[in-house]
Amino acid sequence: MLNKERATDMYRLSAYFVARTTSDLPLDLVLPVLFLLVVYFMAGLRLSAGPFFLSILTVFLCIVAAQGLGLAIGATLMDLKRATTLASVTVMTFMLAGGFFVKVNLLNS
Repeated sequence: MLNKERATDMYRLSAYFVARTTSDLPLDLVLPVLFLLVVYFMAGLRLSAGPFFLSILTVFLCIVAAQGLGLAIGATLMDLKRATTLASVTVMTFMLAGGFFVKVNLLNS
């Protein structure tokens, strides 16, 4: 559908991206906030409004960035198998560089 509408110059790609991101915001915000409400208080994090809303903002920005990366990979590679492979490699690289697999021994520090 997007290719047909772009071929007839109905709108620019940036307009599509902004419209899609804006229309997905309510769904992208509701489920992570519900998850964060449970996890934040179960983990015993600080019980004040500032850190809680900062956590929500951080989660929201991560969702928007991940959605943008997914759309960019999908637009670059039109083949589903190649796009899935590239997305897996990219996410694994980010996880390795982000320190998710670093084991820290807190007892000897």
